[in-house]
Amino acid sequence: MTQLGYVAYRVITMSASPESRRLLVVEDDPFTGALLSGVLRNHGFEVRVEVSAADARDAMKVFDADAALIDIQLGDGPSGIALSNLFHTVYPYCALAILTRFPDPHAAGLVKEDLPPGCGFLRKDMIADSDYLLKALEEILTDHGSDYRDDLTSTSPFEKLTDAQLDVLKLVAAGLTNAAIAHKRNTSESAVEQIFTAIKKALDIKNDADLNTRTEMARRYIQVAGIPERL
Repeated sequence: MTQLGYVAYRVITMSASPESRRLLVVEDDPFTGALLSGVLRNHGFEVRVEVSAADARDAMKVFDADAALIDIQLGDGPSGIALSNLFHTVYPYCALAILTRFPDPHAAGLVKEDLPPGCGFLRKDMIADSDYLLKALEEILTDHGSDYRDDLTSTSPFEKLTDAQLDVLKLVAAGLTNAAIAHKRNTSESAVEQIFTAIKKALDIKNDADLNTRTEMARRYIQVAGIPERL
Protein backbone atom coordinates (compact mmCIF):
# COMPACT_ATOMS: atom_id res chain seq x y z
CA MET A 1 0.00 0.00 0.00
CA THR A 2 1.33 3.46 -0.87
CA GLN A 3 1.85 6.04 1.89
CA LEU A 4 -1.05 8.10 0.49
CA GLY A 5 -3.28 5.04 0.48
CA TYR A 6 -2.23 4.20 4.02
CA VAL A 7 -3.01 7.71 5.22
CA ALA A 8 -6.47 7.53 3.62
CA TYR A 9 -7.04 4.13 5.23
CA ARG A 10 -6.10 5.53 8.65
CA VAL A 11 -8.45 8.52 8.27
CA ILE A 12 -11.37 6.28 7.29
CA THR A 13 -10.62 3.91 10.15
CA MET A 14 -10.46 6.74 12.69
CA SER A 15 -13.74 8.23 11.54
CA ALA A 16 -15.55 4.91 11.52
CA SER A 17 -14.56 3.74 14.99
CA PRO A 18 -13.62 6.33 17.64
CA GLU A 19 -12.96 3.54 20.13
CA SER A 20 -10.04 2.34 18.02
CA ARG A 21 -8.22 5.66 18.11
CA ARG A 22 -4.76 5.45 19.58
CA LEU A 23 -3.39 8.42 21.45
CA LEU A 24 0.21 8.91 22.52
CA VAL A 25 0.69 11.29 25.46
CA VAL A 26 4.24 12.60 25.92
CA GLU A 27 4.35 14.29 29.32
CA ASP A 28 7.14 14.27 31.91
CA ASP A 29 4.86 15.25 34.80
CA PRO A 30 3.32 12.06 36.26
CA PHE A 31 0.20 13.82 37.57
CA THR A 32 -0.63 15.46 34.23
CA GLY A 33 0.09 12.24 32.36
CA ALA A 34 -2.20 10.26 34.66
CA LEU A 35 -4.94 12.91 34.41
CA LEU A 36 -4.90 12.88 30.61
CA SER A 37 -4.71 9.10 30.44
CA GLY A 38 -7.68 8.64 32.77
CA VAL A 39 -9.93 11.12 30.97
CA LEU A 40 -9.10 9.80 27.51
CA ARG A 41 -9.44 6.12 28.39
CA ASN A 42 -12.84 6.85 29.91
CA HIS A 43 -13.88 8.21 26.51
CA GLY A 44 -12.80 5.20 24.49
CA PHE A 45 -9.24 6.09 23.49
CA GLU A 46 -6.39 3.62 23.65
CA VAL A 47 -3.70 5.62 25.45
CA ARG A 48 0.02 5.21 25.92
CA VAL A 49 1.99 7.64 28.10
CA GLU A 50 5.71 8.33 27.67
CA VAL A 51 7.87 10.79 29.61
CA SER A 52 10.60 11.72 27.11
CA ALA A 53 11.14 12.34 23.41
CA ALA A 54 13.38 9.28 23.15
CA ASP A 55 10.76 7.02 24.75
CA ALA A 56 8.06 8.53 22.52
CA ARG A 57 10.08 7.85 19.36
CA ASP A 58 10.50 4.21 20.35
CA ALA A 59 6.85 3.88 21.35
CA MET A 60 5.59 5.30 18.06
CA LYS A 61 7.31 2.51 16.13
CA VAL A 62 5.06 -0.08 17.76
CA PHE A 63 2.05 1.90 19.01
CA ASP A 64 1.45 3.78 15.74
CA ALA A 65 -0.74 6.49 17.27
CA ASP A 66 -3.49 8.37 15.44
CA ALA A 67 -2.70 11.47 17.49
CA ALA A 68 -0.06 12.68 19.93
CA LEU A 69 -0.36 15.18 22.78
CA ILE A 70 3.14 16.45 23.46
CA ASP A 71 4.36 18.57 26.36
CA ILE A 72 6.40 21.52 25.12
CA GLN A 73 9.03 20.96 27.84
CA LEU A 74 10.32 17.43 28.34
CA GLY A 75 13.32 17.96 30.61
CA ASP A 76 16.70 16.78 29.36
CA GLY A 77 16.86 15.81 25.71
CA PRO A 78 14.84 16.99 22.70
CA SER A 79 11.93 19.34 23.36
CA GLY A 80 8.30 18.73 22.54
CA ILE A 81 8.64 21.12 19.59
CA ALA A 82 11.48 19.05 18.12
CA LEU A 83 9.50 15.85 18.66
CA SER A 84 6.34 17.24 17.08
CA ASN A 85 8.27 18.33 13.99
CA LEU A 86 9.87 14.88 13.76
CA PHE A 87 6.47 13.18 14.01
CA HIS A 88 5.05 15.52 11.37
CA THR A 89 7.79 14.43 8.96
CA VAL A 90 7.91 10.71 9.74
CA TYR A 91 4.24 10.10 10.59
CA PRO A 92 2.25 12.65 8.54
CA TYR A 93 -1.05 10.91 9.35
CA CYS A 94 -0.58 11.49 13.10
CA ALA A 95 -2.52 14.50 14.38
CA LEU A 96 -0.45 16.63 16.76
CA ALA A 97 -1.08 18.99 19.65
CA ILE A 98 1.37 20.76 21.93
CA LEU A 99 0.57 20.94 25.65
CA THR A 100 1.89 23.95 27.53
CA ARG A 101 1.41 26.23 30.51
CA PHE A 102 2.17 29.20 28.27
CA PRO A 103 -0.69 31.19 26.72
CA ASP A 104 1.05 31.49 23.35
CA PRO A 105 4.29 30.43 21.58
CA HIS A 106 5.85 33.87 22.09
CA ALA A 107 5.62 33.53 25.86
CA ALA A 108 7.37 30.18 25.52
CA GLY A 109 10.22 31.78 23.57
CA LEU A 110 8.95 30.48 20.22
CA VAL A 111 7.49 31.85 17.03
CA LYS A 112 4.33 30.34 15.59
CA GLU A 113 6.31 28.96 12.67
CA ASP A 114 8.20 26.67 15.09
CA LEU A 115 5.07 24.52 15.31
CA PRO A 116 4.52 22.02 12.49
CA PRO A 117 1.59 22.72 10.15
CA GLY A 118 -1.75 21.70 11.59
CA CYS A 119 -0.39 21.30 15.11
CA GLY A 120 -2.76 22.23 17.93
CA PHE A 121 -1.66 24.41 20.84
CA LEU A 122 -3.49 23.47 24.05
CA ARG A 123 -3.23 25.11 27.46
CA LYS A 124 -2.54 22.83 30.41
CA ASP A 125 -4.72 24.89 32.70
CA MET A 126 -7.71 23.86 30.57
CA ILE A 127 -7.18 20.12 30.11
CA ALA A 128 -8.88 19.16 33.39
CA ASP A 129 -12.08 20.18 31.57
CA SER A 130 -12.89 16.98 29.67
CA ASP A 131 -15.27 18.80 27.30
CA TYR A 132 -12.48 21.18 26.27
CA LEU A 133 -9.99 18.35 25.82
CA LEU A 134 -12.32 16.12 23.81
CA LYS A 135 -13.48 18.96 21.59
CA ALA A 136 -9.87 19.86 20.83
CA LEU A 137 -9.02 16.25 20.01
CA GLU A 138 -12.02 15.84 17.73
CA GLU A 139 -11.07 19.01 15.85
CA ILE A 140 -7.48 17.87 15.45
CA LEU A 141 -8.31 14.27 14.56
CA THR A 142 -11.03 14.96 12.02
CA ASP A 143 -9.29 17.81 10.23
CA HIS A 144 -5.84 18.42 11.64
CA GLY A 145 -4.99 20.59 8.67
CA SER A 146 -7.05 23.33 10.32
CA ASP A 147 -5.31 24.24 13.55
CA TYR A 148 -6.93 24.10 16.98
CA ARG A 149 -4.85 26.86 18.49
CA ASP A 150 -5.61 28.48 21.84
CA ASP A 151 -2.81 30.92 21.15
CA LEU A 152 -4.68 32.42 18.19
CA THR A 153 -7.39 33.66 20.55
CA SER A 154 -5.06 34.50 23.41
CA THR A 155 -5.38 37.85 25.14
CA SER A 156 -2.26 37.34 27.23
CA PRO A 157 -0.38 40.54 28.17
CA PHE A 158 2.79 38.56 27.46
CA GLU A 159 2.03 39.02 23.75
CA LYS A 160 3.05 42.67 24.18
CA LEU A 161 6.51 41.78 25.49
CA THR A 162 9.60 41.64 23.31
CA ASP A 163 11.94 38.64 23.39
CA ALA A 164 14.37 40.60 25.59
CA GLN A 165 11.60 41.56 28.02
CA LEU A 166 10.37 37.97 28.26
CA ASP A 167 13.89 36.76 28.91
CA VAL A 168 14.43 39.28 31.71
CA LEU A 169 11.02 38.51 33.21
CA LYS A 170 11.86 34.80 33.25
CA LEU A 171 15.17 35.51 35.00
CA VAL A 172 13.39 37.67 37.59
CA ALA A 173 10.97 34.80 38.25
CA ALA A 174 13.98 32.49 38.64
CA GLY A 175 15.18 34.73 41.48
CA LEU A 176 18.20 36.36 39.87
CA THR A 177 19.47 39.77 40.95
CA ASN A 178 19.92 42.69 38.55
CA ALA A 179 23.66 42.09 38.53
CA ALA A 180 23.19 38.41 37.71
CA ILE A 181 20.68 39.20 34.95
CA ALA A 182 23.03 41.80 33.46
CA HIS A 183 25.92 39.31 33.54
CA LYS A 184 23.86 36.54 31.95
CA ARG A 185 22.64 38.86 29.20
CA ASN A 186 26.06 40.48 28.73
CA THR A 187 24.67 43.94 29.34
CA SER A 188 24.62 46.64 32.03
CA GLU A 189 22.44 46.87 35.11
CA SER A 190 21.07 50.17 33.82
CA ALA A 191 19.94 48.40 30.64
CA VAL A 192 18.20 45.79 32.79
CA GLU A 193 16.46 48.57 34.72
CA GLN A 194 15.22 50.05 31.44
CA ILE A 195 13.77 46.68 30.48
CA PHE A 196 12.07 46.48 33.90
CA THR A 197 10.39 49.81 33.20
CA ALA A 198 9.15 48.57 29.82
CA ILE A 199 7.83 45.32 31.34
CA LYS A 200 6.01 47.23 34.07
CA LYS A 201 4.28 49.37 31.44
CA ALA A 202 3.41 46.42 29.18
CA LEU A 203 1.93 44.44 32.09
CA ASP A 204 0.12 47.53 33.39
CA ILE A 205 1.61 47.26 36.88
CA LYS A 206 0.56 50.37 38.77
CA ASN A 207 2.60 52.22 41.38
CA ASP A 208 1.46 51.02 44.78
CA ALA A 209 3.18 51.61 48.11
CA ASP A 210 2.04 48.17 49.26
CA LEU A 211 3.27 46.38 46.15
CA ASN A 212 6.82 45.34 45.29
CA THR A 213 7.06 45.72 41.51
CA ARG A 214 9.76 43.08 41.07
CA THR A 215 7.81 40.54 43.13
CA GLU A 216 4.63 41.31 41.18
CA MET A 217 6.45 40.73 37.89
CA ALA A 218 7.71 37.38 39.13
CA ARG A 219 4.26 36.45 40.45
CA ARG A 220 2.60 37.12 37.10
CA TYR A 221 5.18 35.10 35.19
CA ILE A 222 4.90 32.14 37.58
CA GLN A 223 1.10 32.32 37.49
CA VAL A 224 1.17 31.79 33.74
CA ALA A 225 4.28 29.71 33.12
CA GLY A 226 5.25 28.13 36.43
CA ILE A 227 8.57 28.47 38.22
CA PRO A 228 11.39 28.55 35.64
CA GLU A 229 14.53 26.50 36.03
CA ARG A 230 17.55 28.43 37.26
CA LEU A 231 20.08 27.79 34.49
